Amino acid sequence: MKVERLLQISVAVLAALGAMLLGGGETDDAALPIAAVLAAFISVYVTDIQRWFSLNRNLANVAALLAVAFSISDFWPGNSTEKLQAIAKLLIYLQIVLLFQRKSTRVYWHLCVLSLLQVVVAAALNLNVSFGFMLVAYMLAALTTLSLFFIYRETVRVDPILKAEHDAIDNRPVFALFGSRDEAGDGGGVMTEAVLLESRLPKNLATVFSSWQMFVQVCKLGIVTLIATVVCFYAFPRPSRDQWGGGLAGGLRETGFKDQISFDRMGRILQSDEMVMRVAFRSPVTDTPKESPLEPYFRGTVLNRYQIQTSSWITTYSPDDEGATQLPAAPPNVEMVRQLVVLNPRTRLVQTAHGHLLFSVYPAYRDQLTSSEIIDDRLAGFLSFAASDALGAKPSQYNVLIPWRPAELENRLLALESRDEDKTKLDWRTKSYLDSLEKVEVFAFGELQQTTRNVVESANVDQKNDFEVAQAIERFFTDEGGFSYTLEIDPRVRDPNLDPLEDFLVNHRSGHCEYFAGAMALMLRYQRIPSRIVVGYKGGEYNSVGNYYAVKQMHAHAWVEAYIPQKDLPESVRENYPTGAWLRLDPTPSGETEVVYEEKGGMLSKALDWFDYLELMWRDYVVEMNSERQENAIYKPFADRIWRPLGDWFNYEEWRLWVKEKAASVGVDIEGEWFSWYMSLLTIFCTIAGFGIYQSSRWFIRRFGQPLWRWVRRQLHFNRHGVTFYLQLERRLARRGMRRAPGQTPYEFVDSLRARLTPVAMDAIAPVVEAYYRVRFGGAVLSEEALSGIEDRLTTLQVELDQLDRSPRF
Repeated sequence: MKVERLLQISVAVLAALGAMLLGGGETDDAALPIAAVLAAFISVYVTDIQRWFSLNRNLANVAALLAVAFSISDFWPGNSTEKLQAIAKLLIYLQIVLLFQRKSTRVYWHLCVLSLLQVVVAAALNLNVSFGFMLVAYMLAALTTLSLFFIYRETVRVDPILKAEHDAIDNRPVFALFGSRDEAGDGGGVMTEAVLLESRLPKNLATVFSSWQMFVQVCKLGIVTLIATVVCFYAFPRPSRDQWGGGLAGGLRETGFKDQISFDRMGRILQSDEMVMRVAFRSPVTDTPKESPLEPYFRGTVLNRYQIQTSSWITTYSPDDEGATQLPAAPPNVEMVRQLVVLNPRTRLVQTAHGHLLFSVYPAYRDQLTSSEIIDDRLAGFLSFAASDALGAKPSQYNVLIPWRPAELENRLLALESRDEDKTKLDWRTKSYLDSLEKVEVFAFGELQQTTRNVVESANVDQKNDFEVAQAIERFFTDEGGFSYTLEIDPRVRDPNLDPLEDFLVNHRSGHCEYFAGAMALMLRYQRIPSRIVVGYKGGEYNSVGNYYAVKQMHAHAWVEAYIPQKDLPESVRENYPTGAWLRLDPTPSGETEVVYEEKGGMLSKALDWFDYLELMWRDYVVEMNSERQENAIYKPFADRIWRPLGDWFNYEEWRLWVKEKAASVGVDIEGEWFSWYMSLLTIFCTIAGFGIYQSSRWFIRRFGQPLWRWVRRQLHFNRHGVTFYLQLERRLARRGMRRAPGQTPYEFVDSLRARLTPVAMDAIAPVVEAYYRVRFGGAVLSEEALSGIEDRLTTLQVELDQLDRSPRF
């Protein structure tokens, strides 16, 4: 194929890949990248091959100015992300204009530069793993394009006819449409065919660049480039990664964890797929994955007070130093599972009185692998990480033990532990805390009180049993009250004269999980049931390849915990909770999922799990590879395992002490004067002796080493392949003067014996040689029966050879 045609196709592929990289990013218009991909390939046929349509440089400049003017309107009002998107659109506009020009070295170079700028912009917008795969393809296309561009440019430079044709391209009329192949009206004379590569380069170069050798060289260069890129990416230190932009446009909010809940903001809440953490459940004994039959709740912080003035739930309980301790050891006779949490480096951890707030299924316990810096506040019900260093660095990962309770009721109960000597009674601190969870401000809501009273009375439950009352209120939200879940809070359906929670409960009955949890907590308190709100994450996307839950910001959730005294608990679990228990209540519709993971069959499902796993690895080790993760994942392991042990070999003090110990073992003290006749003579003697040993070793190796090595190698060679039976065959024949000549194959050797052996002996030899070839070159393993048959044939051969010795000779 002609070199120019190859270059045109390669440039079109490069332009298409650059547009696809932009299209895979966070752009709001996918039609424009698709149009750029179509334009790249249409231009090859329409403009480069058929020459039906092309733009002159002047007309192309006008079109480029219009594209710049059109893109300015999108650039100035937006935030950083929108500005990048405006730049991406401008690059595509300019690319399309260049694609429909007649190609010269200038146009080719401009297209390559624009494509590279598209990759730079896409790297800031596209955070998906697909970007990595397309980037590798782009690298190979770029290397191919640059190689062809170099060949084309050098060919134009040395060939006067092609150079004249090339210079004439930039001097065409303003507009050319539906021109003929020779474009006689172009004013440039008859155009010659695109130059064949073989006709313009020396023969040796033409052979290289026009065959598969060029493809091989590009692949080799691509592999070397890829390896060098990976090494540079992970080896060079980097600053912390800053976020693009300063928030969402228009004051929009995104789903995510918050350490307090406020109901004074209206508008739409967007789903965020930002990764928070990866959570795996594994057996602490066998380290095998465990699949939970129920959706896990990852506890964050606990909110215990509702402020009417600000319409918000906050945390006011601040435990003293006696209320928080290290994680307790796992109780006996309880099945445990290890919960391993790997945090996204960008995940923001809330500060507590003891350090950083941690997310975990609760309650949690420790073993020898659990960090001693994890603090547990059993009364308030949250975990903290108390960093030992002065900087208070957050953990990148942590693991704790949790009870494995697949039963639904057990999974929803959390024991309330008491510090009283009598473990069946509550201590004063716990009583005070429970009293604070059933008080005060709830009596300000008249309509909420009446709604609560109607719900409990119509539920036909024992109103003195807190467990039954709490479940009745939960059913009111999930099944009976006509509530609906939404992330868009429309101010037009809100009553500004009512508290947002009371308005939600008695009027519109639509909202997200925070509304459901906040309203239910107030209803429970009206019934004098101590209650609190827990915020954290619920569930996640289970990946069957990595056996983990990928927890994202969209999985942020709020639910309610109500204290149930022992007397009100069901009889089946009452004995296990002598001081009562916290009952988890999820009032959000479809809040309790019975089965979160089902075994999915089919290659498509498996492929999606693999893609999710690659997506996670890409985010962890590429997108989120900040300075902290680089230090923990690369620099520190390298220093601990390689550099420090290697550095000990060059430690002067270590070597000095070693020499001192060895000298002392032969009675020499080198701590005295700096010169010692004894050590000098010993050094001279050791040097002479070492030189003599070296020379003797060289002579011995030359004289006996090589023949000995050939013999050993021959023995190992035969024995390794299990063909000792063939060696026995040759030995028996050699005793009768029949030896295999050097360079003679076993088949040739046996064929040369036909005149000297009987037919019976030849029939015995043939299967032995066949077995030798199968084992030696076919890798076969002979069975015991086959080996026994070979032994019988060797015995037959021996009998024939003995008869041959006794036969008369003439």
